[in-house]
Amino acid sequence: MKQSDINYLLALDPLKMYGSLQRIIQDTDLKATPFDSVMKYLVASLMTEKFTLEQENRKYIRVLKENGLYTSELILED
Repeated sequence: MKQSDINYLLALDPLKMYGSLQRIIQDTDLKATPFDSVMKYLVASLMTEKFTLEQENRKYIRVLKENGLYTSELILED
């Protein structure tokens, strides 16, 4: 991978809080790793995380509805 690609990856997570990206940055020899392989891994990770968050959101919505807390009035009040 070129240094510009490595800089791009580092800039994506300046606070070093995104675990999937930090795993790549810390556990890999970035110069020897192809950029497209890293991107494929990140896209797959993002899709898995998205699916998980959607499932959790559905569970939270169900609990809120069961307790009468999921109404349009409450949602619009921010």
